[in-house]
Amino acid sequence: MTILLSALFVTDPLSFILVQLISGIGALISLQDLTNRSQMIYSSFKVISLNIITYLGMFLITDGQFTSNSWKLLLPFGINLVLLNTTYILAAAVERIFGYVSNVSLVELGDINSPLLRRSAKLAPGTFQHSPTSIYPICRLLQRKLEEILSLSERELSTMTSAK
Repeated sequence: MTILLSALFVTDPLSFILVQLISGIGALISLQDLTNRSQMIYSSFKVISLNIITYLGMFLITDGQFTSNSWKLLLPFGINLVLLNTTYILAAAVERIFGYVSNVSLVELGDINSPLLRRSAKLAPGTFQHSPTSIYPICRLLQRKLEEILSLSERELSTMTSAK
C-alpha cells in the first residue's frame, strides 16, 4: 500500500512500483534465514544491486542508450546504500548503549551455532536440550501476564497496592 501511495508523487510511477516490488521481494528472500546482524548489511547490498539492475533495465527500455550523464541517475542508490548501512550500525550501537533488545538481537542470541550455546550444550546437554521446550512457553505466559498488568489502569493499580 505504501508503494502505491508513494507512486502518486513520483514522475514515473510504473517504473517506481516495479523497482520497489523487485527490491522488496529480493529483501524478503535474502533475509529469510537471518541469523546475525551482518546478513542485514549483505542483504542491503543485494537489494541495492537489484534496484540498480532493475532501474538500468527500465532506463534502457525507455531511453535506449546510456549518455555521459546517465551515471548521475545511480547516485541516489549509492546514497541510499550508505545511509541504510549507517542506520544498521547506529541501531546496533544504540541497542548496546541503552540496553534495548531488538528482534535481531534475539535471533543472534538464539543461534544454536554460537560459541556460547555450543559450550552450554557440551557442559550441560540435558539442560540445553530441554531449555527450548520449557523456557519458550514460560516466556510466552509471562509476556501475556505482563501485558495484562500493563493494560490495567492506574486506578486499578492504586487499588491493588492500597489493599495490601
